[in-house]
Amino acid sequence: MGLSVFGSATSSSGSRAGSPWMRSLAWQQMLHRAVLLAVAVLSSMLVAGQARAADNASGRAWLGVAMRSGPAGGVVVDYVFKTSPAAKAALKEGDMLVSADRAPFDKPSDVVAHVRRRRPGMSLNVVVRRGGRERPVKVLLESHPGDEALVRLMHVGSPAPELERLSPVQGKVPKAINELRGQVAIVHFWASWCSNCRLVTPTLAKWHKRYAKRGVKVLGITADAVQTATETTTRWKIPYAVASDGQQKTAAAYRVNAIPAVYVVDRKGVIREVLIGYDPTRRAATEKLIEKLLSEH
Repeated sequence: MGLSVFGSATSSSGSRAGSPWMRSLAWQQMLHRAVLLAVAVLSSMLVAGQARAADNASGRAWLGVAMRSGPAGGVVVDYVFKTSPAAKAALKEGDMLVSADRAPFDKPSDVVAHVRRRRPGMSLNVVVRRGGRERPVKVLLESHPGDEALVRLMHVGSPAPELERLSPVQGKVPKAINELRGQVAIVHFWASWCSNCRLVTPTLAKWHKRYAKRGVKVLGITADAVQTATETTTRWKIPYAVASDGQQKTAAAYRVNAIPAVYVVDRKGVIREVLIGYDPTRRAATEKLIEKLLSEH
């Protein structure tokens, strides 16, 4: 049973079909088509801000839930995004989506297809099973808020998930997220084949050099095996700590759906920002945030 974030199939200069990130995470079984029940929810998360802006204006419909196949068939809501059409319609985690507009849902892809045929402003008449009872729910679909906005809705303001089963590649790699408490952590998910990931690393190296003594910890996490990660770390001249997430346990905990993905975590362990893709125009604002977080105690 994989968590499905519904949308169209996607690729960009930073993604590659069949990569370890996309093959091995069960909850990402339909990722890039499906973490945010929407049409093309994550379709351009690896591109620069200008490309994202163009994509966000495409008129995609948005329902605002992540879901999975039920144990005995059907579609179960796993996550409801704050302020989404689903949240406004009072859908809840654990709800079973039975049908919409009299079209039955046997699997998540049925919902994908149904939403794909709708436009923002259209209604979706959903039959929901909750507590053994079925009831009709009318959902007014809205325009997709943008790929990065969806990731921020999921993460910003929430505690950083645990670091799980990481294998050290370089530097001091924390075994648990609590080891980063009291520091400002910058967690970067990357892969050796990702061109945008390579573009991000010089900026992270700069932050490591500038802020390490003031309490900033930069941690690179890759799905690559230790040997490949070691070779890439040397080739890219990465100076900060790097870990291999060979089993993708940490990636799953952080719900990484596209790379490069950078999570900025404050001293208390709360995610304060998420950056997707390579967008140099965001650098100055992120540096201001780092300075602000360093001043917090």
